[in-house]
Amino acid sequence: QNWVAAKDSLSEQRSMDIWNDSTNEERTISPADIRRRLKEWVKKPRRQMRHTPDDPSAHAMSEPWEDKRERLRLASPYGRLPGWQLLPTIVKTGDDLRQELLAYQLLRALDSVWQEEGIPLVVRPYKILVLLHDSGMIEPIVNACSLHQIKRNLSAVYAEEGRADAPSLLGHFIDCFGPAHSDAFMTAQTNLVRSTAAYSLACYFLQVKGRHNGNILIDSDGRLIHIDFGFILSESPRNLGFETSPFKTTKIIEVMGGLVSGMFRYYKLFMLQGLVAARKRINRIMNIVEIMIHGSPLACFRAGEACIKAMRESPHVQSINYCTRQVLVNRMVEESRYSLRTRLYDNYQYYSNGIM
Repeated sequence: QNWVAAKDSLSEQRSMDIWNDSTNEERTISPADIRRRLKEWVKKPRRQMRHTPDDPSAHAMSEPWEDKRERLRLASPYGRLPGWQLLPTIVKTGDDLRQELLAYQLLRALDSVWQEEGIPLVVRPYKILVLLHDSGMIEPIVNACSLHQIKRNLSAVYAEEGRADAPSLLGHFIDCFGPAHSDAFMTAQTNLVRSTAAYSLACYFLQVKGRHNGNILIDSDGRLIHIDFGFILSESPRNLGFETSPFKTTKIIEVMGGLVSGMFRYYKLFMLQGLVAARKRINRIMNIVEIMIHGSPLACFRAGEACIKAMRESPHVQSINYCTRQVLVNRMVEESRYSLRTRLYDNYQYYSNGIM
């Protein structure tokens, strides 16, 4: 199925979702009115997280980058100069960022494949500058907060307001973008579906481990973004190989509308399209790994040539039948949903590091 057909079907599905949940009264949906309301929503100030003593960074990081840049420009004695600019940077020491750079290159390769094939999958690779074997600079993701920060902040807000309901990602989307089926919510929901499908495939291709709510972000437009690729390919936390799920879908399916929703079906359709496109140009991805593996001290290449062999013999590369790939996508999604080890790893992160 090509993207043009899927795009038309997606528009139809959105309309059907609205009509199915509404009364039978007639109504007219004007594209111009939708565009007007979306423009009004974009102009609205984004909500900033409240300051909490146990997580002060959440308040600072949730400030819109444009507002922060303007605030610092006004405070700077050089802010009136035409060339003034503010660049966000994380300076890191004590970690080997070469593996992060490898992940960046692989994500860029996947992104270019999907763009060339016209697949609307969205990843956000962040730039890495390696200075030494144990230091470097990282481009931070602005206008985004981790699932952990979102959940912890909502817990504090709900406690202050006396609300008994448990904090959830769906609650965050409703608070930020409005009620379900509103234009802003559905736009953010679509962004979430496309980005989740993209990172689900990226985690599968790169064999990413160590996923928890502290290294999965949601940006101000509803897109999901993964950071911290310290455990990829042959490397796993403590080399235990505990995590077996192909990727992590932490409460995201609830925001899509559940297992029987149109958005969940499109999530799997986008994954299938991305899988087919990546297989067509698999050599572009494999060449990066094959070049880097020779003489590399990186922990992700601990398995040596077996790492390349495993990637070459993976089901998505070997399967050439469309139905076989569809079965593969369904199996990966089901394994991720029901993964006991993922839940156990989340519990470990909560009790050892306080990550909710």
